[in-house]
Amino acid sequence: MDADELKLLNETLLGLATSERDGQLTAALDAFGWRDVLAAHPEEAVSALFDAQGRTGTWSAALHDVLAADVQALGIAGPVSVILPRPGSTRPGALQDGKVTVDGILLGPRDETAMLVVAAGSPHRERLAVAVEPQDLQIERRQGLDPGLGAYAVFGTTGQMRVLAKGDGADGWWEAAQARGRLALCRQIVAALSVMIEQARSHVSERAQFGRLVGTFQAVRHKLVEAHVATTAAACSTTTAWESDDLPLAAATAKVVTGQAVGVTAANTQQLLAGVGFTAEHPFHRFMKRAVVLERMLGSGAELAPELGRRLVERGEAPRLVQL
Repeated sequence: MDADELKLLNETLLGLATSERDGQLTAALDAFGWRDVLAAHPEEAVSALFDAQGRTGTWSAALHDVLAADVQALGIAGPVSVILPRPGSTRPGALQDGKVTVDGILLGPRDETAMLVVAAGSPHRERLAVAVEPQDLQIERRQGLDPGLGAYAVFGTTGQMRVLAKGDGADGWWEAAQARGRLALCRQIVAALSVMIEQARSHVSERAQFGRLVGTFQAVRHKLVEAHVATTAAACSTTTAWESDDLPLAAATAKVVTGQAVGVTAANTQQLLAGVGFTAEHPFHRFMKRAVVLERMLGSGAELAPELGRRLVERGEAPRLVQL
């Protein structure tokens, strides 16, 4: 994809995200041919769409398309919804006595009839990737901190499942799916953080205290710089992760760096916006909630940091993720 095509893609997806604020973004993306672009140019498609969603505060079922980008190789045709683990968990499903017990989350599922794909595992039994009909599980809407995400709790036990992959094959699929999903989430979080920084910058550039604009105080500038540096680091780690030979490791690293950026930026921008940042009238709270919730999905920075350390110890080396 050349520079002109990439510019057109970014402008088109930003236009769709801006105009489809009434919950119709998924349908607009389907009409545009989003999944075809994703299949042909995964990095560019993910970066463009999730950046647009982050900047506009919108959401769609696109995360499921990213997670299930290679699900056709497992024998499933058509769009599916992929169940995410709850925060603190590594897989949304567990195997026992030939049945799968599901306890996970759906974010913005496509529709009520879409096939559900679950990564299941057990300490004593083989890992599986399975497909489950939605009517075989309980699906309940959850408002949560950010109702705009369309979160659903998915739980229940069923023996009616179709095994898509086993053992290393299932692990490989889930690792690759998680890596793509983490980079998509990081891209949207970074875009949301950038909006939060701009909102704080604009506020301190207009508000005066002690006869001076608040933005002229050194302490205020330091807060903005800290947020900007943290967010830029997250953006760089997310962008360069696509170049790595070990995408799962690079994506987990990007998620850790992005998690740190969320903590710094949310705290600093909230402080600079002061009381207005707590009001429902100001848009800041929507972007902050979105960033905080998405940071917990597919492993938070705090959860992934020890996992990254363990994996590096097992390898006995710290690989170069990007050639500079």
